[in-house]
Amino acid sequence: MTRIVNIGEALIDEITRPHSEPVEVVGGSMLNVAAGLTRLGHESELATWFARDAHGDKVRAHAEAAGV
Repeated sequence: MTRIVNIGEALIDEITRPHSEPVEVVGGSMLNVAAGLTRLGHESELATWFARDAHGDKVRAHAEAAGV
C-alpha cells in the first residue's frame, strides 16, 4: 500500500437551480482525489484547513467518512 499526502482544498459547493432551494455539496479537488485514492486501497491523507464553523464540521465529517 502506498501512503500519499494530498495538499489542497476541501470545501462546500453551493449549487443553485432556478425555482429550487440551494444544495450544499462537499467537494474540493484534493479532497476528492484523497477519497478516490482511499477507495483504491492507498493510505491517503489530506493536508488542508477546516473552518471552525458548521461548514468546517460538515467537510471534516465527510472526509472522515471517506477514510481520509
